[in-house]
Amino acid sequence: MTLIILAVSVAYTYGQNIGSDKRFGIKAKADIGLGSAFNIDYSLPMESDKSSQNRFGLEFMYTFCRIGKNSLDAGTGIEVEMSSFSADFADFKYNYAADPEADQDGDYYIRHSAVSDAELNLKTLGLGIPIFIRYSYNIHDKWDLFAKSGLLLDLNLKSKSEYKNGTISSFGIYPQYDNLMIDDEWLNDFGTRDLSSIKISDNPGFRTTLAWMIEAGVRFHIIRDLSLSVGVNYNAGLTSGLRPDRIPIRDGDITEREAIITYNEDNGLIGKSLNNTMAKCKLNRIGMEIGLEFHF
Repeated sequence: MTLIILAVSVAYTYGQNIGSDKRFGIKAKADIGLGSAFNIDYSLPMESDKSSQNRFGLEFMYTFCRIGKNSLDAGTGIEVEMSSFSADFADFKYNYAADPEADQDGDYYIRHSAVSDAELNLKTLGLGIPIFIRYSYNIHDKWDLFAKSGLLLDLNLKSKSEYKNGTISSFGIYPQYDNLMIDDEWLNDFGTRDLSSIKISDNPGFRTTLAWMIEAGVRFHIIRDLSLSVGVNYNAGLTSGLRPDRIPIRDGDITEREAIITYNEDNGLIGKSLNNTMAKCKLNRIGMEIGLEFHF
């Protein structure tokens, strides 16, 4: 009798939707972000900003515990992450002491600039590596509920920033000539220019970050070893994505290093990327994930 009970128990434990010899799993997934993906503070006056992140990748799992209708998986994976940022800045002004090399005649001057209706965009490509534990409960022959939690390592691979809209108007004050003001467009790129025509010289990108991740959802077994899953997830950044060697940007009376757009004789007007204007940037994302999972 004891042997019969034991046999039935073993058969029940390992005879659920995934057989005892089907402990490995692989899932192809698409994770679409819902709403803003990052919590960002900017060092320049803002009107509005938005951000988004979508992910596509594979997850690899191993079922290390199965008791009745309950199971636990350990997993990792690899994801391609595509993020975008857009910021509309309020009008702002700044001035700095320009190097004599930034003047056609080699004169020292104070460069004054006013930026209006500026819109800056930034797109990044990254690689994500999740490490997680997943709990599943079989509520019906073909349906499971699941919840998972773990850590997500994000590595930035490529960043590209551009100025979409807006203008910059500049003039020079020459203290050595009784504060002579010059705004002639033929000299030192004074006058008014469209921001879209300005080249961006540096883009420090983002550093590797760590985030906490949780997800809950439902899984439907299409056939014995193939299932479709739908879940909602949340990612909370544990570390900032800003590089410590980025150039901080400010308005007002500043140094040339702190100016978002500067001028030199060799390259003309040169701009800095959007992430240089960020004072804080952490992942704060809700997403919906759809995946196709195969066990073997």
